[in-house]
Amino acid sequence: MTSRDIKYISMDYIDENFIKKPVLEYPNQVKTENKNVDVSVFMCTYNQEKFIRDAIEGILSQQTNFNFELLISEDESSDNTRDICIEYAKNHPVKIRLFLHNRENNIEVLGKPCGILPHVYNMLQARGKYIAVCAGDDYWIDKYKLQNQYDYLLDHSECSLVYQQWQEKVIKDDGSFCFGKILDTFPKASTSMFMNFKDKMPVQMLNVIQEDAYRWFILKPYGSFDCINNLKPVIVNTPEDSLTRSLSHFDLFKHNLNLKRNIYLAYKDTNRDKEAKEQYVKIIYSVITDKGYSGIRVRCLHEAFTSIFKDNLIMFTVIRVFQTIFK
Repeated sequence: MTSRDIKYISMDYIDENFIKKPVLEYPNQVKTENKNVDVSVFMCTYNQEKFIRDAIEGILSQQTNFNFELLISEDESSDNTRDICIEYAKNHPVKIRLFLHNRENNIEVLGKPCGILPHVYNMLQARGKYIAVCAGDDYWIDKYKLQNQYDYLLDHSECSLVYQQWQEKVIKDDGSFCFGKILDTFPKASTSMFMNFKDKMPVQMLNVIQEDAYRWFILKPYGSFDCINNLKPVIVNTPEDSLTRSLSHFDLFKHNLNLKRNIYLAYKDTNRDKEAKEQYVKIIYSVITDKGYSGIRVRCLHEAFTSIFKDNLIMFTVIRVFQTIFK
């Protein structure tokens, strides 16, 4: 039971607050001929013409005994990404739902344009009981990924999210690349399948660029996050000019602080107030103790305390920091 109602995102809310030009859905027969969808796979893409074919092909090659749909939100790329997506939507009218977005609808977070609106839009359109994600510059190499993860979630009702191993492929400006180690750490978005929670997205989610981290917080009370390692790893392409790589360490900190703050603002005075508050103020302790903040520690602490002061959490923060340091 909550002591305050959380305001959740709806299509009406999106239309009223963000849609300056209509989002067009490419004509298809997915809804009429692909019924009883069990899994909705969604992809958001912008200026990824070099990668988008591999990403889409990895999804279309999936072997399943259930129906799934692929939802693609194309954010009006300046390269050929949109044309490629239209080509696939035309050739797969019973499998692909393509949403053609307009850059005038783009949301800026901390002064930078981001893809949070297409992500949320896809989520609101999803019909499946479960959701799987593949970024437009990642790709799946295991054709049984969806089937294995779907079976696992059906067999483990205590689990709300399942993920698999992943391997980073760093793409350099000259086109060369190198692979990192195969990892099974906390899930990259493109590795996961999870329960559909489209009616549980707080409006504050639209204020962040890390939609996956916000997603994990929402899902946490509904079950465990389990890793299954009997699948080939997802390839996570990371161009050197990607948003996260182009941000400075200080900018990354500000986005992380912004994420924690918008989680707290959404769940303040609810039954998850303490959890959200603790996560928010813990960032202070991290800045103090993590050597990675050397050189920008004072700037980060100033930014964090200014934010926390606005939310009337200074005393709570000071007490928690001292308790953590001297426990």
